[in-house]
Amino acid sequence: GEPLALGRGGIAISMAPPGVLAQLLDRVQKGTPDAALQIAEKQLADHPRSLALKQVARLLANVAARTAPDTAVELVEGLVALDVVQFADKAGKDYFARFAKWAMREFLAEGQYTLAAMGALPGGDSDRVGDKMPLLTALPGKGGLDIVLTSQRGLLPHVPLQKGDWLFLSFLHSGLEVASFEGELVDFEGIGNARNGLCVKLVGTSNDVVRSLAGGTCRVDKAANRVTFVRQMDALRTMCDVPSELAWLRATLLAADEEGDL
Repeated sequence: GEPLALGRGGIAISMAPPGVLAQLLDRVQKGTPDAALQIAEKQLADHPRSLALKQVARLLANVAARTAPDTAVELVEGLVALDVVQFADKAGKDYFARFAKWAMREFLAEGQYTLAAMGALPGGDSDRVGDKMPLLTALPGKGGLDIVLTSQRGLLPHVPLQKGDWLFLSFLHSGLEVASFEGELVDFEGIGNARNGLCVKLVGTSNDVVRSLAGGTCRVDKAANRVTFVRQMDALRTMCDVPSELAWLRATLLAADEEGDL
């Protein structure tokens, strides 16, 4: 392996090969954490503690809502076993691994519940599933991975959606081999409560695919509460990172893990 340097808190670290984190993020956003783990095993095995905990927490927080929970948990366990994460100490490592897996299972359980309620994707006989949103038509967004979804019936019905919600988009007649996507509701079209469209930023896909969706018909389902999940992962990362002004609180919360090794 490569020579180790000293990181924050005197932790011996190494540098990850360029582009590896982007590859891991791509696979996680596409719902294939098993493929992400394979990349880590191949490219990071000789780079101990090469990923900052902040990077790993961000990676896990981007897991696709349709991901099978067990494969997501295996990614956490695999990264910890490979010793590629820069943990301050063993107590922090054990605490992060335990509660990251718990938070991911809770988030992904929501996604699995929604998928089960929707039935097979794509398709279905009803144009009202999940949160009772009618079928919508896709229009080009501002560019990149943005897309605008409008209702052929005019104004959208009142549904419990708000900015930041995570959505499943199922294109029914797009002609694409993969016709189901995920994305964040970033804004509404219209003024006030007179909403006539949704502005969504898709993830786990490409600009070309997004452009090809224009004119297609899709159904929208509220997938899972990613806002809360991201906050949980960020708080967990803060607690388990190198001790700072919260060192006393961190020590109290991690005491049980430390005492378990005595």
